[in-house]
Amino acid sequence: MVRKKINNYFLHFFESVIFLFIFLNLLNSVRSKPVELDEIAWLHDTNIYKERIDNNWSYFNYNKLVLQKSWRSHDFRLFDQPHLVKYIYGFAFMQTGIDNWSDKAQEYKNYSYFLSDGKNLNTDINSKEFSDQAGSSVAQAIVVARTISLTFFLSSLIILFYFLKKEFGNLSASLSLIFIYSNQTIINGSSLATADNIFQFFVILSLICFYYLFWENISLNNKSRFFLIFSSALLTSFAVGSKINGLILVYLFIIFKIIDLIFSKKIKILKSLYELTFWLLLIFINYLYLQPELGSGYISGFYRFISQRFEQQSRFYNVFGSLDILNYAILIIKKYLGDNFNILYLIKLMVLIIGLPYYFYKKSMKSTSNREKSLDFSSIFISSILIFTYASVGFDRYLVIPIIILIIVSVRGLTLIIFDKKTSLASLKKQQSIKNVG
Repeated sequence: MVRKKINNYFLHFFESVIFLFIFLNLLNSVRSKPVELDEIAWLHDTNIYKERIDNNWSYFNYNKLVLQKSWRSHDFRLFDQPHLVKYIYGFAFMQTGIDNWSDKAQEYKNYSYFLSDGKNLNTDINSKEFSDQAGSSVAQAIVVARTISLTFFLSSLIILFYFLKKEFGNLSASLSLIFIYSNQTIINGSSLATADNIFQFFVILSLICFYYLFWENISLNNKSRFFLIFSSALLTSFAVGSKINGLILVYLFIIFKIIDLIFSKKIKILKSLYELTFWLLLIFINYLYLQPELGSGYISGFYRFISQRFEQQSRFYNVFGSLDILNYAILIIKKYLGDNFNILYLIKLMVLIIGLPYYFYKKSMKSTSNREKSLDFSSIFISSILIFTYASVGFDRYLVIPIIILIIVSVRGLTLIIFDKKTSLASLKKQQSIKNVG
């Protein structure tokens, strides 16, 4: 018993050292990675935090002609992205004495760099030329925001690791961690001063709540169930408050709720409707608090915001093109495997070829309940289709969540093979032992 405790302490210490190593290793990229234009736009958009704490509520009034406005206009910036990440970065800038907001001429100039695709902009964050071009406060702000972004990324990694370890075992957790950390697409975005890592943090936490709420719901008491419903609603509203793509979680929750109702032994339609209504209402109230301009003109504020996002997405399609679903799937597999052909590439390929088909084979077996099959397949396929609707432009940072899903499912398939083989061997030995006794 004592030895087991010592082993556990040693294991936790070793895991802590590993995560500390990852953080310190990635921390170097905060001050060395070339500046991406999206980072500059996000940092100037944090002006919204200052306007909010100054109670400048007139700033949050929308213009009905917002879709006809310039991309860098106040009206368009207000509706371009949800505000939670702007609040987080804005709060950090104010606490560290960084002012990105006073020099409006510099702000206008920096938005122009974005519109001109960075033409004539030196993107070396450590160079004097970048500070002269973009402003010294922008260089400082990028370092602070990148550190925050990296902290959220590492937190997501730790939470995901311990969730996989608890539910699927050490091998699934460790192999998934190795594949994620060695994936260049994921690591390149791990410290970007944009919304993506903060968004992914809330998505992962929401999905873990969904897992315990729908996959493990048989063992839940009323108090635990309420806690998970409340927590998942809050986390989902934070995900949607970081990026509008978080609406995928809302669709998934509704689908899971329908599946839960269909396969429930006791039909509790009224209770399910109460829970769903409470969940959606909590998201709506919290989201409205984060984005007060959506209350302008009642429902028209939401309509304006969603219309603007569709408009923005169509602009992406026009400028960058859009992949069809086959080429999109091929791109994800390429990004999963990486560019360097080495031993790790071959291991990833083997896990993909063996693990992915076996996972779906195992889930399609009669021993798996119809309820679990429906939850598993809907969570993977429906989320993949919904993610495709915005990620088909092919931006690397849009591919991170699909790559992580592919890693977890493939690795889980491989561990199921190993587990089944061990079970078969144990069963065979038991039968042989019975024969020998007989």
